[in-house]
Amino acid sequence: MYLCLTVLAIALAIDVVSGRIPRYLSIAGLVLSQIYALCSTGSVTDAMYALICGIMVPVILYPLFAIGGLGAGDIKLMMILPGFMGIRASICAITYSFVFCAAIGITLLIIRGNMLSRLTAVKNYITAVRSSGKIMRYEAFASPGKTVSMSNRIHFTIPLLTGVIFTYGGYINR
Repeated sequence: MYLCLTVLAIALAIDVVSGRIPRYLSIAGLVLSQIYALCSTGSVTDAMYALICGIMVPVILYPLFAIGGLGAGDIKLMMILPGFMGIRASICAITYSFVFCAAIGITLLIIRGNMLSRLTAVKNYITAVRSSGKIMRYEAFASPGKTVSMSNRIHFTIPLLTGVIFTYGGYINR
């Protein structure tokens, strides 16, 4: 448990400072999670099952990466969760993370007072995707003609760590 939280806390600190999650940290986390899964279950089959479920995370979340809604580093961090937490708990932690991220996003929209312009951008994005039939990056619609600033992004490592803590806190079993 503490090893998973440590890896996520290090990733959070690096992400907030640099805006990126280093590949070496994701690889180290994946290796540690598999060692943990093997040692905690004592079964190679269970460790392989956790690895296969971890590999399914990017497959399932690829559409969010394709539109720019989620970074590759965030997805790679989510890959380590099944090895540390098990399948059911990692699904709950990821779900909680998306809920927390949505709450942060809505709060920021209200505080900044730009909810209407963002909803208009979402409408324009959906219209453009429907008419072209192709998945596009959302950034062009979020701030047309401008470079997307980091201030408009949410570091997903914050809700991810919160979701893992919430899950480890026992709320999954209540």
